[in-house]
Amino acid sequence: NEVVRLDTASLELDAHATLSGTLAEGLTYNDGNIYVCNSGQGQDNKISVVDAETMVETKVIETAMNPTGIVSESDEAIYFSTNYPDYTLYKLTVEDESIMQIPDVAVADMTYMNENIYACAFDWGTYMGEVSQYNTSTAETTSLNLDLADVGIPMIMEYHIGTINGSDNLYLS
Repeated sequence: NEVVRLDTASLELDAHATLSGTLAEGLTYNDGNIYVCNSGQGQDNKISVVDAETMVETKVIETAMNPTGIVSESDEAIYFSTNYPDYTLYKLTVEDESIMQIPDVAVADMTYMNENIYACAFDWGTYMGEVSQYNTSTAETTSLNLDLADVGIPMIMEYHIGTINGSDNLYLS
């Protein structure tokens, strides 16, 4: 239930913040603050806001149960996801802390790039996976149909998605 800060020059842990929530998972930086999902392994529903300079929790935002993933879109908006059983995407407006559910996007993992949230999810009941693109400017969702069999991959359980060092490529595992 803590976030620690590592000074990359000295490789020393130079500060830590104790959180009100349980089981800190995803985190993102936004306008001087660190937003931390507290999932409690499905038993908690909080996002802690930590001042990045002082490393003090300044507030707690109540969310849907089991928030795990989180990305900053801008100083005004953060997107977070809940994990099992819902795998849902939400938008958190920073100014008023309002939360809006984004329909039709299943999220086990996500990344943000070029005004788009790319999300992947795998349904263990149907053994079907999906990758979605949600445009944060237009609020449009597109399902990305990956023809994996065409490149010799018989099946993939879309589990993690990400970008690497600002590249325009997405990577799935």
